[in-house]
Amino acid sequence: MTRVLNRLREIFALDIPLRWLFEEQTIGQLAQRIKGELTRLLENESPKNSVV
Repeated sequence: MTRVLNRLREIFALDIPLRWLFEEQTIGQLAQRIKGELTRLLENESPKNSVV
């Protein structure tokens, strides 16, 4: 499990908690959770619309 987790962290450059591997019942569900977290992080980093 730790090898899988380390590989996922390396691929996605995301600190994935070990508990996610146990909470999600399928690889598809884990993929959706990772995708959601990446989307959330990208939305938080994108520049806000500013009035010029």
